[in-house]
Amino acid sequence: MKDAIASAFSGLVDYASRLSPARLAWGGLALAAVTLLSINLIASETLGGWKADLTEDKLYSISPGSVTVLKAMDEPVKARVYYSKKLGEIAPSYARYFDRIRTLLEEFQRISGGKLELEILDPLPFSDSEDQAVAAGLSGRRIIAEGEMAYFGLDARNATEDQEGIGFF
Repeated sequence: MKDAIASAFSGLVDYASRLSPARLAWGGLALAAVTLLSINLIASETLGGWKADLTEDKLYSISPGSVTVLKAMDEPVKARVYYSKKLGEIAPSYARYFDRIRTLLEEFQRISGGKLELEILDPLPFSDSEDQAVAAGLSGRRIIAEGEMAYFGLDARNATEDQEGIGFF
């Protein structure tokens, strides 16, 4: 067995010594790419839920109390985030803030084991989602002189229709 492995390795070395340096370089790059991809796939499968918050003030960490509350939820809560994409186009800071809020709520959803149901809506003018946003008590902001409104708020309801909301982030 050892002789067969040694012979195969010797043959491989002999073959590689006959290749041009350019071919060896391209082969090395291809091998490095395959190795990097393999390590990435293995790490994402084994460490998929692992995250590290390296910010000084732990801006992206969820407090232990919040985790306890989310895991202890006994009934589903449906959270609707109303975000007008036009608002983000006009003021990019809102788009970045929306991304942070969406990411945080998705993490809440994961921690709650699906008890927090998340729905993200873009309330276009004269649409059902705009009517729902107004009915939920969200306050719109005028984005053009003609009166088009933009929304960036949250409406959350439990199974018994208890409601809480944030009128505008």
